[in-house]
Amino acid sequence: MTEDLEAIRLGYRPDADIRVLLIGESPPPGRGFFYTGDSTLFRASVPVFAERCGFPSDPEAFLRRFAGEGFYLDDLSTLRGDHPGDRPDADDVKTSLRRLAGMIDEHRPVVVVGVLDRICSLVERVVALSSEPGTPVRCLPFPYWKSESAKREYQRGLRDVLEEFGCSRGPA
Repeated sequence: MTEDLEAIRLGYRPDADIRVLLIGESPPPGRGFFYTGDSTLFRASVPVFAERCGFPSDPEAFLRRFAGEGFYLDDLSTLRGDHPGDRPDADDVKTSLRRLAGMIDEHRPVVVVGVLDRICSLVERVVALSSEPGTPVRCLPFPYWKSESAKREYQRGLRDVLEEFGCSRGPA
């Protein structure tokens, strides 16, 4: 199943450089996934991208535009419901940090956004390990589905990121 999710994610990797790299903790436990358009994070993100950037709300069209504008969401762990922030010195977590740092080296995003406050220190370590340690880092609270206030706080933070770093690559 992990391989299936990663294949789906790779199908939406931007063809050109990743302009905004979002880093989550792991795919949701049980079911749902951002790149299948049926996760809490996806549902909380779509209205902000639609409002601020004119993205479509249809999941497939949204995900294509998301990739086309250089946005990419990756996770510290590919295992559903994993909590790598609870074991920052584990070998698999260190391997993931190096992998994500390599992504920064390759794509030189304008910002790296952690999508869960408790992984912010790991996201900062990813950037520090890269050849681009000056890359701005922003961390957002996760929009937990049971909490309207958490959703609003996430959306406010995402609006701020989009306002500061823009919605698109700009003119081609």
